[in-house]
Amino acid sequence: MNKIVLMIVLLSSVDVFAESISTIPWSALELSEQEILRKAESDWDNYPPARQQKLLNGARKWGALSPENRQLMRRNQQYLKRLNPQRRQRLLNRMKRFRALPDVEKIRLRDTFRKFKRLPVQKRRQLREQWKKKSPAERRKFRRDSIQRNRSKSRNGASNGAAGERQRIIHNRRKQRADGGRKAHREYRRN
Repeated sequence: MNKIVLMIVLLSSVDVFAESISTIPWSALELSEQEILRKAESDWDNYPPARQQKLLNGARKWGALSPENRQLMRRNQQYLKRLNPQRRQRLLNRMKRFRALPDVEKIRLRDTFRKFKRLPVQKRRQLREQWKKKSPAERRKFRRDSIQRNRSKSRNGASNGAAGERQRIIHNRRKQRADGGRKAHREYRRN
């Protein structure tokens, strides 16, 4: 008997929950949101409420971007479209793994990338060739050793411990704010 009562309560609550999520009528959108979502207008009423909300959130984020940042996003989108499917998927997987990293690790990787970009072209080519010649096991070992070196530096006071690491994070975030387009792109991708 208790099982039957429990099932009835659960089933009735599913109906109440389903009714509480209602579709968003196209006419309820602001004109700016309608303009951004105009390609979805013909199918809008057929989308489930969760998808409508996701599209609406994306439209609001897009509307908040500056014209320069929108242009940057369009270029990045075109670049992704031009990639072959395997390379695109590999890039998207790398982006996903990067976003999952702790902030300290992201900052360390960005710093390393900036240092690499400052190297002369010939030196970068040389390093890329050396990397390509390494076996997957050698690459993994190199990555592990690099992480260990960075951890031991921070433990030995090279960055003044946790306080120094926080200062470095703050400093790097300020530098990133100066790169308005890149920062806006990251924020758009995060949200």
